[in-house]
Parts: sequence; C-alpha cells; structure tokens
Amino acid sequence: MVYADADAAVTRQIAFGSIARSALSSVDLRTTAASAEARYGIGNDKMAAGPLVSIDYVSTRLGRIAETGADALNLSGAGKRDNWTRIGVGGFARRSIGTGFAELSARYVDRNRLITSVDLAMAGAPAAHTVRAAQGSSGGARIDARTEFAIGKNWAISGNLGAAIATREGQFDGNIRLSYRF
Repeated sequence: MVYADADAAVTRQIAFGSIARSALSSVDLRTTAASAEARYGIGNDKMAAGPLVSIDYVSTRLGRIAETGADALNLSGAGKRDNWTRIGVGGFARRSIGTGFAELSARYVDRNRLITSVDLAMAGAPAAHTVRAAQGSSGGARIDARTEFAIGKNWAISGNLGAAIATREGQFDGNIRLSYRF
C-alpha cells in the first residue's frame, strides 16, 4: 500500500513576440495505491511453480489549478480524479539456491482505466479546453524477476526487476534492498 501527498510548485515561462511573462501556480497531488497477489505453488524444497492472480488499484487526485503573474494568459482549472484497477493472471517459478532464492513470474494484465484529462481556461476566455494524457493500451504482459540471499547474521540482500509491456506503453522498474531482520 502506498499513499503520497505532495504540493507541486509550477512556473510556466511565456515568450511570444514582445510578450514575456511568468505564470506561477501550486497544485496539490494525492495518490493512493494498493496491490495484492495470490499464488499456489506445487513443488519440493528446491523448486516450486504454479498459477497466480493479482489485483492493483490506484486513485490519483489533482487539485485545483490557478496561475498568477501572467495576467490574461493565466490558466485555471478544476481538480480531477483518475482511478483504475488492473487484474492479472499468470504463473510463477521459484528455485531455492543456497541461502536464498530466485523467482520469475509472468502474467497478462488488463488495463481498465479512465483517460485522464483536465479542463484549462485562460483568464477571461469564454470556454475551457480539455487537455488529455496519452492513452495507454488496454492490456499487456507483466514480467518480474526477484531474488533474495542471506548474507549472514540476520542480514539479507534482495533485488527485483520488472517490466509491463503493452502495444503503446511500457513501464520498467527495479530495486535493490539491504535488510536486517530483528
């Protein structure tokens, strides 16, 4: 589970012909994300494999936008929300190696999400214009490789590499962690 709350200070420089202005704004961003995975492994002390299912949920809120400093070129807009839930189905394989393990998992994930957009208007303009984020694919593959090894006296080192690959988008992530068990 992840919760993040941040304020983003934004400066927009406007230079066109003899016009040179700076628009300033502060936007509140809030994100909550949660993931769960269930798996069933068949195997022995050295090797296990089996099916898995996963669910990911993300909710993001973008606060109200109100620029100052650029007079008639200031932009403003109401806040917006984006929520999506992704379900995955696949399999995993895990092998014990000495004092640790190595694991590989792959799954198909759907991508049920709204198209994120915000309506922005210039100061004094009669109508707002919708600005949309790039639209991602409807589904794709998620592949993860994970390993962990005990390195002595309650210390362990672990790492994870992952990729989500779809027709019009990709996401890559990874981490290395040194941990101490109390």
